[in-house]
Amino acid sequence: MESSSGLQRLLRIPKIYDTFQKIVAGNASEWLLCEQWNLDRFHGKVIDIGCGTGTLLNWLPEDATYVGSDVSEKYIENARKNFAKRAGATFHCGHLDSFRKHKDFQDADMILCKGVLHHIGISEVHEILEFVAERLKPGTGSFYGLEPCYLAKQSWLHRKVLNQDRGKSIQTEKEWKNIFRSHFPIVETQILTGMIRIPYTHIIIECKMV
Repeated sequence: MESSSGLQRLLRIPKIYDTFQKIVAGNASEWLLCEQWNLDRFHGKVIDIGCGTGTLLNWLPEDATYVGSDVSEKYIENARKNFAKRAGATFHCGHLDSFRKHKDFQDADMILCKGVLHHIGISEVHEILEFVAERLKPGTGSFYGLEPCYLAKQSWLHRKVLNQDRGKSIQTEKEWKNIFRSHFPIVETQILTGMIRIPYTHIIIECKMV
C-alpha cells in the first residue's frame, strides 16, 4: 500500500532516492547499521530485504556474504552496476515468495528489512516475516527492522509528517510489537523520535529464533 503522487513518484528513480535519503537521514544510517546493529563488524551472511540501491554494502566488511532483494527493477539494476566488482554480493529482483527455494536465501546469520513493511499490506507483512523466520539460523540468526511508528502520545507534527509518508500501512507501537511477536519468540523494540532531520518517529525491531 503506497502513494504514487508527486515526490513519491520521483523517489522511484534511483539517483533521486539515494540523494533524498542522504539529505533526510544524514548520519542516521551509519549510526543505525554500525552502532546499533554492528554491521561494520559482521562477517557472516546477511539478507537485505527491500535493499533498494544496495547502499548497505558501503558498511559491510569485504568478507561478508550479502544477498539483496527488491521488487524495483530500476533499483536492482543500479545496485548491480554500482557494486559489480564486489565479491560475495548478489542482487535479486522480485517478490520473496519466488525465492523460497533459492540457495542464496537459506541459512542467514542476519536478515535486515529497513523501512519496507509499512509500504505493504498486513497479510504480506506476515508472509515476509514467515519467510524470515524460516531462513534464520536457529539459535544464532537475528532479524533487524526499522519502521515508522504511531504512538499513543505523539506530537501533531510527527503524526502529520508520518501521514505524508510514501507507505500507507504505518502501525502503532503496540501493533508492530504484536505483529512481530506472532513470528518470533524473542522480540525487542526501541522508539526513536530524533533519528533523522525531519520530525519522525521510528521503531527499531530486533528479533531472534530460539
